[in-house]
Amino acid sequence: MNAKGAEWQEIPLGKILRYLDERVTMDDEREYLTITVKRRHGGLEIREKLFGHQIATKKQFRLVPGAFIISRVQCWHQAYAIVGDVPPNTIASTNYDQFAISSEVDSRFFWWLSHGPTFTETVRSSAVGVVIEKMVFNRDEWLTKSVRLPPLAEQQRVVTRIEELATQIQEALTLRHQAAQEAEALLASAISQSCSGRSAPASNAEETARQLLDRISKTKWPGHVGARKRRSTPLPPPPRVPKSWLVIEAGELQECGVILDIQDGNHGGDYPRKAEFGDEGVPFVTAKQFDNGTVRIAEAPRLPHDRASKLRIGFAKANDVLLTHNASVGDVAIAPQDAGDFLLGTSATYWRCNPEGLDRRYLFYFMRSEYFQGQLQFIMKQTTRNQVSVLKQVNLWICFPPLAEQRRIVAELDAMQAQVNALKRLQAETATELDALLPAILDRAFKGEV
Repeated sequence: MNAKGAEWQEIPLGKILRYLDERVTMDDEREYLTITVKRRHGGLEIREKLFGHQIATKKQFRLVPGAFIISRVQCWHQAYAIVGDVPPNTIASTNYDQFAISSEVDSRFFWWLSHGPTFTETVRSSAVGVVIEKMVFNRDEWLTKSVRLPPLAEQQRVVTRIEELATQIQEALTLRHQAAQEAEALLASAISQSCSGRSAPASNAEETARQLLDRISKTKWPGHVGARKRRSTPLPPPPRVPKSWLVIEAGELQECGVILDIQDGNHGGDYPRKAEFGDEGVPFVTAKQFDNGTVRIAEAPRLPHDRASKLRIGFAKANDVLLTHNASVGDVAIAPQDAGDFLLGTSATYWRCNPEGLDRRYLFYFMRSEYFQGQLQFIMKQTTRNQVSVLKQVNLWICFPPLAEQRRIVAELDAMQAQVNALKRLQAETATELDALLPAILDRAFKGEV
């Protein structure tokens, strides 16, 4: 232990903290600010404004600026804070305890001290109850516990150093986050440019999109389902595309066999009840399983095979392009190649591509573009429902390039997506490392080593 560390002393909390019993009677006509203290050192937060007559318990605690406050019922989860400069009508319920901090202790030092595992143990070992996560704080027991403190001048020096390092960590985290956001924005811009032909080289394609469509329409394709009737629907105007491309409605692509099927999981009155799901059976995928361009089928609830066999529609397959269309609208994913057959709920639609005419990854990228997402938003603004039904999806227009051009676009965007994913992984790894730095710094600080 260095010279500074030798100055630290074990001091009972009862010598540096004083319990504050600042109860006030609620005035029915006065407005009060109620608070909550968030878990894991999340700080104090104003919850809502209430008049006195709206508060059932007429005795509440007045908050004291500079006091240390702890949630008696959430103490196990590090729900404590230093009270800031709050308005005088700010109150806390009897679920909280407040303590005045001695003038011999820097309140910022005490706050940082509360982040450490030793401090956490003083709180948890003072709690009472049977179930760990429901144990209640016992202030009298807690005040008998001790913490290690240096003289005031050393506390202030340590706090200054901790906050310098904490600021540097936060700046590094912010820069990493900004880099990831900028990469996502660049990818989004590239998707929109590529899927409208703005970044396309002069076309020397042997087959135009119209010729491709005509050729595909002359063959009867396995699994091809007739398209729903399309209705005239006002939509945002499409971009100008190269001469070899088409702008065409999804329903027409389905009529011609370029899209084999577009179907949701609208099971009507036969929709499975929650009690019917179990640990085995057919995965039942809803918008909850969509995650940033992927679908986590393994996490979906399972519907027993005999029950699933009674459903008529909504059976998706590997490689289907999936779109959320109800409540959560506009998330896009591709079912992985090993997905097997699975069911969709009412919040998702599958678009099944004919690979001879439409590359599924091109459709995946187009659906993520500003053009497709803009159509979804436009439709939703025309109604009060956050929904774009499968009946309306067939009216959406698609920028449809020749097949060779689709594949070129996919190769370029896949490469860029891989770079973005690598950057995001690096950002996540760096964030984890930086998050681990602060506890290490605090550990050294409270051993007198900074």
